[in-house]
Amino acid sequence: MSLNKMTLDAMVLGQEVDNSAWEALLHDPKREEIWQASVERREQINQLCKFAATWPKLAKSYLLMKSITKLDMKAPKISYVDFLSHRDVLQATMSGQPINQVDEFILNEIPWGSQRIVDIKSPIDIKFKCERVIHIHYEYGNEKGWITSEDSWELKQNEGPVILTFIDGPVNMDCNYSTVIEQANSVGGIVFLPI
Repeated sequence: MSLNKMTLDAMVLGQEVDNSAWEALLHDPKREEIWQASVERREQINQLCKFAATWPKLAKSYLLMKSITKLDMKAPKISYVDFLSHRDVLQATMSGQPINQVDEFILNEIPWGSQRIVDIKSPIDIKFKCERVIHIHYEYGNEKGWITSEDSWELKQNEGPVILTFIDGPVNMDCNYSTVIEQANSVGGIVFLPI
């Protein structure tokens, strides 16, 4: 039996599936990678459902961005760091307190050619790190606009989620968002959901 995404999703959810699906997974040499990818895919589906139910207008923009994400092999590496958590970790380290959430101060890579929904504690100040300056389109509430990777983003609980679309390539600010994405070399996106 070949394992498809629907079967794996049912397995992750604990639904009734044929025993041959479990046997196929257990005998696959890449079983850990397959299972981890299935769990992460289910988490993204759950986050998308929560996002779409609460913010349908932004979810529509997210799905547009998702439909035209692309990857050029020469895209620069880009990541983000949460400076408030970084400061909290530094304070905890200097005071001798245990560090509970190491992942919060590690650079988190932003995926070119794909998109991600991330739950994040707010308020926070997010700073980007990139090999060269790229343009970032933001959308939250009724606001839309442009920043660059040299800027930072302050995520506030009362503003709700923000969609950040990262665009590698020349950007003509006179063109609409869809045209800019279509003309870009690489596009990736992230939605920060404040919790």
